[in-house]
Amino acid sequence: MLTRKIVQRVVWITVLSVPCFALVIFIWCLVSSFQGPRPDGRRTPQDTGLTVLSFLPLSIGSLFMTLLYVRRQNVARTTEIIELACEILKDNPDMFFVSFGLMLIHVVFTATWLLFFSRVFLIGHNESTTLARKWVQDENFYPIAGFMIFMYMWTSAVLSNVQRVTLANVVSKWYFHRHEPFAYHSSKITEPALINATTTMFGSVCLGALFIAITQFITFLMDRTVKRLKDSQHSTVLTILAACCRFIQGLVENFNNYTLIYAGITGESLFSAARSASKLFNQNVLWGLMSDILTKVILYIYSTLLALFTGFAAYIYATHSLKSPYGYVIGILATIIPFYIARFFTHVMSITVDATFLCYAIDRDTNMCHCNKAHSAFGPQ
Repeated sequence: MLTRKIVQRVVWITVLSVPCFALVIFIWCLVSSFQGPRPDGRRTPQDTGLTVLSFLPLSIGSLFMTLLYVRRQNVARTTEIIELACEILKDNPDMFFVSFGLMLIHVVFTATWLLFFSRVFLIGHNESTTLARKWVQDENFYPIAGFMIFMYMWTSAVLSNVQRVTLANVVSKWYFHRHEPFAYHSSKITEPALINATTTMFGSVCLGALFIAITQFITFLMDRTVKRLKDSQHSTVLTILAACCRFIQGLVENFNNYTLIYAGITGESLFSAARSASKLFNQNVLWGLMSDILTKVILYIYSTLLALFTGFAAYIYATHSLKSPYGYVIGILATIIPFYIARFFTHVMSITVDATFLCYAIDRDTNMCHCNKAHSAFGPQ
C-alpha cells in the first residue's frame, strides 16, 4: 500500500511538473540569450538562435497543458495505467535487460552498416574537364544505395519487433498467470519469450517489419524527390503525396505494433493476429485505446522536455562560460544522447502499456477479469 501511494505521487508530480518544467526552460533560455557576450555591441547569432529556440519548450508545455485540460477528467486513470506498467516492470526487471541487449545489437549493426555504406560512395569514376576533375557516380550506385538503406530499415524494424513480441509475451504471462505459482515465475519467462520471438514467431516478426520497411522506404523516396524537385511546377503535388505517404506510414506502424503485440500474447500468425486484433477495437474498448494513447503522449513529451533541458543547459554553458563558437554542436549532442536514454525507458513502458491494454481487451472479449487494476484503468467510465 505504501509503494502504491509513492508511485501515485511520483506519477502525479511527473504529470504536473511537465508544464512547469517547460516554463522554467523557456524563461531560463530567454534570459540567458540576452546575457551573452557582445564583443562589438551586437548580439551573436548563437544568442539570437537561443532566443528563437527558447519558444520551443514553451510551445510543448502549452500543448501539454491543453491536452491536460481537455482530458483533465482522465488524468487520474492515466496515472493508474502508468502505475500498473511500473508494477509489471518491477515484477519483471529482465524486460529492461532484453531491451538493452537488443539496443546494443542495433547500435553495433548501425556502426557496421555505416562502415559499409560509406564505401558505396566510392562506386564511380573521375571525369576530367578543362577546368577540373569531377567525381561521377556510376549507374549502379543508386540501386545499391537504395538496397542498403532498405535493408537497414528492415533490420531495424525486425529488432524492434523482436523486442515488442518478447515484452508482450512477458506481460501476458504476468497478466494471466501471475497467481499460478507453477505457471509463472518472473525469472524464468523472459528467456523463453525471447526464444519464442526469434524462432516460432520470427516469420511474423520479419513480415511485419517488411511492411514497415516498405512504407518507410517509399516515404524516404518521396521526401528525397520533393527536395530535389522543390522548384518544379509539380512540387505542390509531390508535397501532398509525401504527406499522404507519411500518414499511411504512421497508420501501418501503429497497426503493425498492436498486431505484433497481440501475436506475442496469443502466439497467432501475423495475418490471424491482425484479424483478431482488429475485432477488439470496437466501442467497448475505445476508451481504453484513448487512455493508452494519452499515456504514451505524456511519456513522449516528458522525455522530450528532459532532453531539451540538458541540451539548452549544455548550449548555454558552452557559449557563455566557455565562449565556444561551436556551442550549438555541444547543445545538439547533449540533447540527442539524453533523449535516446529517456526514450529507451519510455519505449519499454509504452510497449508494456500497449500489451496490458490488449490483455484487458482480450479479457473484455471473453467476459473475464484477470486484473482488476487493468479493468479499472482501461474500462469505461
